[in-house]
Amino acid sequence: ITFFFFFTVFSSCNNESVHKHYRIGVSQCSGGYWREKQNNEMLRELLLHDDATMELLCAVDNGKKQIEDIQYFIDNKVDILLVSPHDTTALSDIIGKAYDNGIPVVLFDRTINSEKYSAFVGGDNTKVGLLMAAYVATKLKSQGGKVLEITGDMQTSPAMQRHKGFISGLSNSSNIEVVASVDAGWLGPHTSEATDSLLRLHPDVDVIVAHSDYMASEAKKVADKLYPDNDYIFVGADGFGSPGLGVEAVEKGLLNATAIYPTGGEEIIQTALKILRREKFDRQTLLPSYLVSTPQEATLLINMDHAINSEVERV
Repeated sequence: ITFFFFFTVFSSCNNESVHKHYRIGVSQCSGGYWREKQNNEMLRELLLHDDATMELLCAVDNGKKQIEDIQYFIDNKVDILLVSPHDTTALSDIIGKAYDNGIPVVLFDRTINSEKYSAFVGGDNTKVGLLMAAYVATKLKSQGGKVLEITGDMQTSPAMQRHKGFISGLSNSSNIEVVASVDAGWLGPHTSEATDSLLRLHPDVDVIVAHSDYMASEAKKVADKLYPDNDYIFVGADGFGSPGLGVEAVEKGLLNATAIYPTGGEEIIQTALKILRREKFDRQTLLPSYLVSTPQEATLLINMDHAINSEVERV
């Protein structure tokens, strides 16, 4: 199934001869709550600017579709291309083609195996892995323990970097053993299958770390079904705000912790507009991450988020 999103913001200008109108093409690799939030943040930021419109295409985890989407933007000569690449390698050539055609490229959330881009805006996935490792080391303390790591698609930069950060963060904890790292491709069914197989092989693990809150919650469902009295520690990432996941799961005690990975939609648009207006910009913008590991912290974050959303709705 392919979904097509088209967001356009129209606003009158006091002097059309003075203000250039920019067309921004956005190529999203996937859907879901986290990316919907990111899309909405981009659109909301664009409402503050009267000189740009945005067209967004979503590839829904289909690399071939994303290549076609980017070609569409090249053919239509957008003024700037914003891309979250599905795959670090497969998208490099088409993104490089856009760049070579004189179209500035802002990568967001994910990177490519090429330097042919203008800027990157996104969270620090290595830091996310380090945060998860630090939490695991703190929980297991001096007695040590065993850990299962369920990764996202290891062909994507977030999964590679989160794994790298996690393993690096545990490198000085000789009494903590990562008994298995398995690629579940960010998907629920794969996570369920992997968790079932791994827990049958390693029922004595102490911690299950997953590269997303969704995967962590799926792993917990399987673990609770296999071993109803288990006391496993579950750690996720992203800080999803959707019901029952991420921060809310920590608040309800369903997950022990989540590493917040910011969406950064506002910063993506701000960087794009700086490039278009020939203003000074940072080629790499890493957004801050932090850990939420208590119900009290989760409640505070949820309340803050609700307050911000209410304020935005009034505008």
